[in-house]
Amino acid sequence: MNHKITQIFVPTSFTGSPTTDALTSQKLHAYTPSFTPVTVATGTTAGYTTAGNSSDSFIIAIGSGSTKYGSFKTSVIDKKNVLSVTKVSPDNTTKQQISYIGFDEVNDSKSPSFSCDEEYVVTLKIDEYWSKGVFQPMIQESVSIKTACCADCAGGCDSLGCSTYMSDLAGKINASPLLSKYVTASYVYKGTLPTYKYTLTLPDPGTNVGGVSTFTSSGASTTNGTYTAVAHTGGTGTGATFTVVIAGGVVTSITNVAAGTGYTIGDTLTIASASVGSGGAITLVLTATTGAEGTLLNALKAYYPAATYGAITFTADTDGDPDADALNNSMFEIATPLISDITLMPVYNNIAWEKVLVSAGSVTACGVKITGNAMDEFGNACVPDAVPYVFNLVRFKVSIHEGPYNTQDFDIENFCAAIPVTTTQEIKYPLGAGIAMAEMERHYFTTNLPATADARRYWNPIYNEDSNGFLYVDKTKVYTAYELTYLENSAVGFEKKSENTHSVLFLVDTTLTALTTELELFLEAFADVTL
Repeated sequence: MNHKITQIFVPTSFTGSPTTDALTSQKLHAYTPSFTPVTVATGTTAGYTTAGNSSDSFIIAIGSGSTKYGSFKTSVIDKKNVLSVTKVSPDNTTKQQISYIGFDEVNDSKSPSFSCDEEYVVTLKIDEYWSKGVFQPMIQESVSIKTACCADCAGGCDSLGCSTYMSDLAGKINASPLLSKYVTASYVYKGTLPTYKYTLTLPDPGTNVGGVSTFTSSGASTTNGTYTAVAHTGGTGTGATFTVVIAGGVVTSITNVAAGTGYTIGDTLTIASASVGSGGAITLVLTATTGAEGTLLNALKAYYPAATYGAITFTADTDGDPDADALNNSMFEIATPLISDITLMPVYNNIAWEKVLVSAGSVTACGVKITGNAMDEFGNACVPDAVPYVFNLVRFKVSIHEGPYNTQDFDIENFCAAIPVTTTQEIKYPLGAGIAMAEMERHYFTTNLPATADARRYWNPIYNEDSNGFLYVDKTKVYTAYELTYLENSAVGFEKKSENTHSVLFLVDTTLTALTTELELFLEAFADVTL
């Protein structure tokens, strides 16, 4: 059986002509098979000489900085056995996979169409290296969307719009505790979206007539000062007074001092300019009163914070009278909801909000864009705790089949599905990034160790902090990688037919320009290649 052995050297310079045990930390040099130092030309001159030994065989060594190990060495490299010498220049950009369900923001014909009584199950299969150790053979989770029942459809049931169902699909993917760790879904469309408001209809608690409770203000009075017991004009009530503070030429606060009586929600009150230093009038609009409906409105505002759900206003008393009684219902609304999925609105006293169409809009194409998430080096919730330093990207596959919903124990794919799936971008790992190079160095660290007992140590630093002293990649740097691949001389097995492949990776900090030049000259001269 052939094996591939990989060693990683992270040099900072070529050195003179020392013996291998005199190499200081991260100093690189080449030797003959008998460990005679090879004279390596530095600067921009060519290559090397070998002082009486065959120039076709070398050992490359790098100082470990440890008296325990001395230097890390390759096996003997014969020029005739060199398979390749490659250079990978750094590219620190990262790309995540992007796949579309339906409209892909380019081709309108991929937009799905729906009929009544349809159900579609969308299954995502997540392929992320470390998580597969927990979710064998890989992560698989499904969500479903179902169209309106035909019995509830008044007309046009064979050509239902896609907007509602595709936006719901994106919401369900993001609401999945498992899927949302690995992918992010967004609704994409062409055209103008319909707009909705949310309404809440509650039993009428009584009149909205009462004293002043809350209000909005407008106007630009500019005369500095504190004006107390300021009266107003307008509105249905009487007796309310206010304290107005103006500083720096602007109104900084308006405080209700006396609530008064007889006011209704929506009243407009005017504070005259003469009452506040003649710097301009101020207008107040009542948003709640101390009446029963005003009190209920304030309770709703406290229960549904505007920053989370949107601003709540009182809409109407459906009994149509002057609202001096507690008959029928009162309605409240959020004109601009901040929560797109109404099912996420908490109910109030066991009464749910309703979604009301305001403008139909005109969506001509719609789909769902799914983007894979990058796994952070530290602390990401979906990276198992045993390997907290691992950086990885997510690959995924989207499958769609028509319902009904099935258990995940079965893989059901419909290659003729009515909703097309298009992948427009594959993942791309950063090339030469210090974080990635450090992970690779740690993975292959044991290959450098001469003792079998040492080589068997588990490389996770949680258990082996002492190995950190022999890991040289700086995670803040960017590296150019050179790989020298060759066949080892020693055949394995009694028939001598098996040979091991050996690779030496040289990771060179891109700021070390002299070392870059010297290493490239050496590799080019030895392997007769051009980098």
